[in-house]
Amino acid sequence: MLADLRAEVSASGCDRVLMSGEGLSGPTLRPDPKALASLAEEFDLTAVCFLRRQDTFAESLWNQRCKTGNENGDIGGFVNSARMARHMDYMSLLAPWAEVGRVVAVGFETAQRDGVAETFASAAGVPLPPAPRNRNVSPSTLCAAYMAVLNRLGIGFAWKQVEAAVAAVHADDPAPMTRRALGREAGRRRCGRKATRRYTRYGVTFPADMPGEPISLPTVNEARRPVRAIADHGPTVA
Repeated sequence: MLADLRAEVSASGCDRVLMSGEGLSGPTLRPDPKALASLAEEFDLTAVCFLRRQDTFAESLWNQRCKTGNENGDIGGFVNSARMARHMDYMSLLAPWAEVGRVVAVGFETAQRDGVAETFASAAGVPLPPAPRNRNVSPSTLCAAYMAVLNRLGIGFAWKQVEAAVAAVHADDPAPMTRRALGREAGRRRCGRKATRRYTRYGVTFPADMPGEPISLPTVNEARRPVRAIADHGPTVA
């Protein structure tokens, strides 16, 4: 890959390279320090990382994995797993990059407010053209919980169809469609004050507000009948 990168940069005539990939921040695919050191021999490296407070990051990742069919468990088991603990250890994630180059971390809320591309351009010192504000819309927490059960039962779905059906089923109580999945105590365990202070060295301060009580997520037995109805009939289910 390094040889291909060298050849591509040489052929392009450009003096800056942008690399991006979710795998670079995953718990199982971390950059090899030796490979980074080799890269740093030929390039001045700047690593830009967007950091989200651990509890809301864990909720968002669980939500997205339910949406894509890759998660079938409840939020509690997900956030307490050893894999998720590695995923939320941001300091270990940034350490290999800090050894060979400059690290610039940006708070998620700042990027959300100012635009991801615009914030990245500013942090990296790389001018970029204006980018459209595309929204990667997440399902509600309750919808994600139902999708986890659908995944467990092996039932395929289109997430927007599930969202509409869940909204219809819970039409008399719209609050569960927007409440957080983790409660206050679980949120505090995910991001204590001591851990939060560690990221101030990168200029990142996480929001201090904590969630209230979480919604009550359905068990498989509680959700089996409605999720089968959702799968069979779509958003017309009442």
